[in-house]
Amino acid sequence: MSRSPIAAAVAFEGLALALAFGLAWALGVPLLRLFRFTAPAVAWGAAAAVGILVALLPMARSDWPPFRRVTRVVREFAARFFSDATLLDLALVSAAAGVAEEALFRGAIQVGLEGAVGTGPAIGIAALLFGLAHFVTPTYAIVATAMGVALGLLMAATGDLAAPVVAHALYDFLALYFLVRVEGLDAPPEEAGG
Repeated sequence: MSRSPIAAAVAFEGLALALAFGLAWALGVPLLRLFRFTAPAVAWGAAAAVGILVALLPMARSDWPPFRRVTRVVREFAARFFSDATLLDLALVSAAAGVAEEALFRGAIQVGLEGAVGTGPAIGIAALLFGLAHFVTPTYAIVATAMGVALGLLMAATGDLAAPVVAHALYDFLALYFLVRVEGLDAPPEEAGG
């Protein structure tokens, strides 16, 4: 397999992490100090990942057209970019997304806004921006926003950025593993002329 999709995904998340540090600096958020990696935060993050997967499973099995479309789009994306990925590739991409996106949305944005607007509105704003950043379909954006609220509540409850990072990274890894290894998605055929 060509490593270009994996490298591109990790590079994209690297840009998100750079943005997180820049925004955190501008807002006066000590981003690195928010990563405490306490055992309870890591445990809560792992439990949240499993909870999110269980909550989203009915959506993946639903016949409702908006949910079917999300499922189709996610499967096509996973097949196109990750069908031949190794477990290490899946772990690397998942970890990069968890660290970078949570540093940006829950660290820089949510924590950065808490002093000005309060915890609840900061969670909502960060979650809405997270949903918009994941606008693949309108339904996917709504689901991502809801996931952003859950991750924001996890950050607020633990005070440790490790909790939403673990939840996000582990969720991504388990979802990709299921799609690629359990369901065995095949790469789509090359499009004509390209």
